[in-house]
Amino acid sequence: MNQAVYGAASGAAPKNETWPRIRRKLALLALNIAMAVIVGAYLFPTSASAADKPSLNLEKYAGKVVYVDFWASWCAPCRKSFPWMWTMTQRYGAKGFVVITVNLDKNEKLAHDFLAEFPSMGLPVVMDPEAALAKEWKVEAMPTSFLLDRKGKTRYTHRGFLTGETGEYETHIIELVGE
Repeated sequence: MNQAVYGAASGAAPKNETWPRIRRKLALLALNIAMAVIVGAYLFPTSASAADKPSLNLEKYAGKVVYVDFWASWCAPCRKSFPWMWTMTQRYGAKGFVVITVNLDKNEKLAHDFLAEFPSMGLPVVMDPEAALAKEWKVEAMPTSFLLDRKGKTRYTHRGFLTGETGEYETHIIELVGE
């Protein structure tokens, strides 16, 4: 990818020395899109170097109800939560509900293998192999989910995933998308 391609895509060439970083991110995005086809439409993070701390850019979800789910491939309840999260996205997405997942596997291949079991779902995935985000969010159990209202405030926290409590989880979503 070259500067001319970037300029054509954005309408302007970069004006400062961030071009190598932009080019790297665009290349990683292209790789992520290619992997999405292979893995089943999951989008992985754009940070590739250990120096880049994974981040949840929640600003782009301003005005939406956001369900942030921390998971790992070894977590049995996580396997049950993914189909449920996808169902909630399908059911309430038009009302401003989004799901962002954060994977804590140190080995990214384990996450890819896990996601390959759910090929029709397109939930975004942020990789957090050093658990920096998990520490920041004070995750104590797997999975742990945080339900944020349209103002970005955490209103509900779910530790673990119990199929018998999905009605309660959905009630929380309904409450927040209705506000």
